Amino acid sequence: MSAEGARGWPRLAAAEGARVRALVVAALLLVLPALIRGRGETQPAPGPRCPHGAVRTERGVACAPTPGAPLPPLAAWWMGTSLDLNRASARDLMVVPGVGPALAARIVADREARGPFTTVADVERVKGIGPALAARLARVVEVRQR
Repeated sequence: MSAEGARGWPRLAAAEGARVRALVVAALLLVLPALIRGRGETQPAPGPRCPHGAVRTERGVACAPTPGAPLPPLAAWWMGTSLDLNRASARDLMVVPGVGPALAARIVADREARGPFTTVADVERVKGIGPALAARLARVVEVRQR
């Protein structure tokens, strides 16, 4: 190593040390509030919210369907079964292609005002649904009698 290189080494080491100290201080400033909050009483995580028709169980399974209880409409639809027009909420209906929030609300309002649908074609009585949309809906919805 040359004489000039040897003289520059302490300055380089000091600069590197200052940089490391600055990084350590920054890391402590980021982590320290979390460490302070973490002291004291620890509270268990809140339990899961079981949907209607489900029961809480122990040993790692949070919710299990009540035997014989039907699946919620949206869960059934995602599992490949048709969505029941007479049970589906407006939120459930919004996942159906071609049905937005306003149309879903009109379908539910019509069902509540006029009673349940008897066939999928009955959905045409809802304002904004014609034969073409009813035909598309018929591929993914059904009408089950209660």
